[in-house]
Amino acid sequence: MSAPCARWDTLTYDGSAPGRAVPTLHVFLKPLDREGPVPDTAQRLFQDLISRFYSGPPFLTPEEKLTDTIRYAREEAAHAGCGEHLERIRLAAAIVDRGAGKVHLYRSGDMRLYRPGRDESPVKGEGRESLSAEDLRGFALLDGDGADAIAGKIGGDPGDGGGEDCERLIHEGKTAGIWVSLGGGEHVRRRAPAPEPERPGPVESAAGKSEPAGVRGRRRTGLSLLPLALVLLIFLVAVFWNRRAGESPPARGVVPSEEELVLGPSPAGTLIWQFTAGAAVTSSPYLEGGMVFVGSRDGNLYALSRADGRRVWSAKGPGGVGSSPAVADGKVFFGEYGGCLVAVSAETGAEVWRRPTGAKVVSSPVVDAGRVYVGSFDRNLWTVDAATGETLWKFPTGGAIWSSPRVSEGRVFFGSLDGILYAVDASDGTEIWRYDAGARVYAAPAIDGGRVHFGAQDGRFHCLLASTGSPVWTVDTGSPVQSGAAVAEDRVVFGGEDGTIHALYRETGETLWTFPAGERVPSTPAIREGVVYVGSYDRFLYALDLELGHPIWRVDLGAAIYSSPAVDDDAIVLGTIGGRVAAVAIGH
Repeated sequence: MSAPCARWDTLTYDGSAPGRAVPTLHVFLKPLDREGPVPDTAQRLFQDLISRFYSGPPFLTPEEKLTDTIRYAREEAAHAGCGEHLERIRLAAAIVDRGAGKVHLYRSGDMRLYRPGRDESPVKGEGRESLSAEDLRGFALLDGDGADAIAGKIGGDPGDGGGEDCERLIHEGKTAGIWVSLGGGEHVRRRAPAPEPERPGPVESAAGKSEPAGVRGRRRTGLSLLPLALVLLIFLVAVFWNRRAGESPPARGVVPSEEELVLGPSPAGTLIWQFTAGAAVTSSPYLEGGMVFVGSRDGNLYALSRADGRRVWSAKGPGGVGSSPAVADGKVFFGEYGGCLVAVSAETGAEVWRRPTGAKVVSSPVVDAGRVYVGSFDRNLWTVDAATGETLWKFPTGGAIWSSPRVSEGRVFFGSLDGILYAVDASDGTEIWRYDAGARVYAAPAIDGGRVHFGAQDGRFHCLLASTGSPVWTVDTGSPVQSGAAVAEDRVVFGGEDGTIHALYRETGETLWTFPAGERVPSTPAIREGVVYVGSYDRFLYALDLELGHPIWRVDLGAAIYSSPAVDDDAIVLGTIGGRVAAVAIGH
């Protein structure tokens, strides 16, 4: 389903790395036909360009990396059946190699190059070229419309269209290009600085030479290192082969000994196991004691073996289970679409108690101090005794409660579709404060450092003081937010309905980086050891660097992802709309 074309002005990406002489990627991509289906194609091509730059072959020089990145992204688009749309996209990509003093460029679709102080007008043409960056204070990549009109404003004060960072250049209210400064200085926006790669010394290129995409580029990519790579590959194969020399492989059907199974951890992004339920899995898994507890819209809560995904038991909803379970005191608690909060034995799945709420339960329960808190579509937050299921108190709101509650320091925080974020006393449900977000609140709030973080349907993301509900800062993300937030170190990370993954500075709300997934991101990120794990409706599970935002790896799980990932020492476990529960290796 195509997104509204009016949203798609231009996609730009700045992989700037302030103060570091490492190669950085800059991308400008614009669909020419704003009324047709090109925006979806553009978004996928944009995603593949960025992913390939960071995850492609590490031994390539920056110039070779540009050719590899463009070729790979175009091949991916053609493979997806979008090849006929590529002629209707303006594309420019630049890799700035500050260490070698080089800029490597690719342009197509009437993209133009402008070098302030050197050119009277933007240079036309398509293909690849390399420039010396040593005598440039910066360069601009401009689309054909309005290129001459905006060229004279480039390189000056930020208010005139220039500036020290990579800036969007605007002409008649639309993005007309990007300006990339080479003059040093502090960068204002830091979207996704590149990691410092291991690479050989710079290789001189034919500066200024323009080549068609995929022709001369194919001739040069990786040739100088191909013999070395082949020798290394042969050596590794020989070592592996000789290690087992003289040993007979185990006969078919014979279980190898424990010593033979010691192979080390699976590589990051490897599918370890999968379990197929009878319908979509929007529930987020709960990992506890070697077990995975997760619900499905087929009406079951499943208990799976953490080791291999084998089903241990299942419990009936009997409505669909979209709610994520909670585990405490030997019981698993979950809500179901039939309108009940249910407790079952964690060991056997036998039902312990069932509490009707009068309406559908999508909110995920939370257990604290012997009480279970959960929202219902009957517009109440319910609090029941965890041992007996007896209702202790209810708190009424003005709308259905989709948001999952969070408990901190004797208070329960939750949102409602009435547009209010509530804080109530956990012991008796007395209202402490309320905050009017101005739009529906689907997301579960994240509580950290005495602050409450959550997004709303109008695209604004809020940070409040947990004690009073007073706003600390509010940021307009430009797209509805249904994803919950994850807070780690100095940043807050969450997804948007336009496919953008945001990382904000938690003190001020300043955007530190954004990453473009291919579709909406309702999944709540999980953060572990400096890596952000998050799923998207584009079918990918992403692993992103927390500090810089660049992709470390991604894996296609075959269907849209609504479920939020659960992470432990070895794996990420999550569900898909296609009905699968998958465990993916973290790698070490």
